[in-house]
Amino acid sequence: MIRFKLTEQEIILYTGAFLVVAGVLRFFAHSVGLVVFYLSFLPFFLTRLHTIFLQKKEFLAKDNRYRDIVLFIMLVTIILTITGWHNADFLLIFLLMIDYLLVTNKKF
Repeated sequence: MIRFKLTEQEIILYTGAFLVVAGVLRFFAHSVGLVVFYLSFLPFFLTRLHTIFLQKKEFLAKDNRYRDIVLFIMLVTIILTITGWHNADFLLIFLLMIDYLLVTNKKF
């Protein structure tokens, strides 16, 4: 069995591609596009949580704290949006961009 490893940067880019597909679907079928929009963040969250639990020593490191804060804000924003407290779709995309900049600039 061939296993390939995706980098954090590639995961974020694939999440962005899923968001573009969700935007097109949302244009034609709003409810389907909305579900795909929130499901497109699932691979990003799974890989981030996997790396956090895999690298427990680095979880509390000062350099990685920025990415952890971004992840926490994204999770809170999605939970609040699903429960209906507010609608912040742009904030999720903006936070994904911030995480991408942290990854590409080796700030983490």
